[in-house]
Amino acid sequence: MSESVIADFVGNFNAEVMATTEPVKGRVLLSQKRLVLAANENDKFTIPLSSIFDVAVGHVPPDLGDFFDSTVTVAFERNDSRHVAVVEGDDDKISKFSTVLFKAILNGTETTVKERARVGGRVTDDAFSTAKLFVSDGSVEFRSSDGVFVVDLATVTDFQRTTREISGSDRPTLTFRHMIDGTAVTTMAAMASPRKMSILGRYLRIEYSDLMEDLQDIELTDDKTEILVAIYSTGDMDGMPLADIVGTDGSAVTMLSTELTVGSFLDQMHSLSYDVVDHILDENLLFLHADIGDGNTFSGNEEEQDRKELLRRLMEAEVMWESDVIIIDTFDAILRNDPKFEALVRQNEERQAALEIISFFRDVISRGKCIMLTVDPSTLAEEAIGPFRAIADVFIELEMVEVGNDVRRQVSVKRFAGMGEQVGDTIGFSVRSGTGIVIESRSVA
Repeated sequence: MSESVIADFVGNFNAEVMATTEPVKGRVLLSQKRLVLAANENDKFTIPLSSIFDVAVGHVPPDLGDFFDSTVTVAFERNDSRHVAVVEGDDDKISKFSTVLFKAILNGTETTVKERARVGGRVTDDAFSTAKLFVSDGSVEFRSSDGVFVVDLATVTDFQRTTREISGSDRPTLTFRHMIDGTAVTTMAAMASPRKMSILGRYLRIEYSDLMEDLQDIELTDDKTEILVAIYSTGDMDGMPLADIVGTDGSAVTMLSTELTVGSFLDQMHSLSYDVVDHILDENLLFLHADIGDGNTFSGNEEEQDRKELLRRLMEAEVMWESDVIIIDTFDAILRNDPKFEALVRQNEERQAALEIISFFRDVISRGKCIMLTVDPSTLAEEAIGPFRAIADVFIELEMVEVGNDVRRQVSVKRFAGMGEQVGDTIGFSVRSGTGIVIESRSVA
């Protein structure tokens, strides 16, 4: 092939129009224009991508079913007749090949799209516009001069193929119903080619089936099911506390931060679409900034010596301990800048210093409260941080792992006491603007 090859691997294959009726082993080559099945240098079978009208993953025609396992079946037209070819390989190769094949056929296709035809229950007056279609693992993108509109397939609740009149002619149209920032959005996409529309529909069904298989592994208790039904039945939850929906009392929270001011905390929460202003005004959330400063002190007008006793002042701040949940971020900064703790560290008495603080924490916890500490382990010796890890009911580490050119975040669960069900040792996650924390599946994370 003169064009560049985007897939090249050894596998088994067969086609109804090939000379042999049984699968043969050879090279499978794919470019942006054609699929080539080469048994050897003199025995090649070429399928132009423009002739392919369907792609099925894992499905084998009945007359070939005895020969294949993990497969991609390609339906194509040749000499005014329809035929199929089957490519077999190991699971990893077939998964990658099928994705690349869908991309080669669909990416760059001109599409007429109405990004937000309906928002919630309201029909918008948005017009159809021209965009280029691109598919990738877990998403469909519509790229235009105005930007990129992404449909995350994990948020799709329904899709169907219809016919709509666009610019005076009937066009095959795919309608997505999906969620954006908690709001149901309907997107319509039309193509001039019914063939490519069918292949896009096939791709979506495959991706959707994979997601549904993942959901089947989730087991919900009656209580969890009841909560989900209550949330779904409520509809628009804007401004409505979750505690009111599920019929429980909310928890009061205190957050003490050595890094964020009130302003930067509000900005950060706003960027994640976590609105905390009402919670602060309703006194459900108390935010405190621990301004340690260059002098290793809390800000204030007290005498220098008094201002340095950070841990004593922390424990004597009665109001912050009245909440149901107390979060201290980052706790290691307070430890490192407390003169008493520092003195004990110099005497190699870090463990004793930690135990004195733990005694205070135990007293708080005995009153039915929960304490959450974030710590940078690189700033403290194991002797100082070890006792806190040892008594924690839940101990997790946030990790960043390099995979190729990507940096992936994951939670490593070291301890989870009293859990009602099994908790995974490693949980992949990402932080997305306008969304917040998103738990990623293992295959993605």
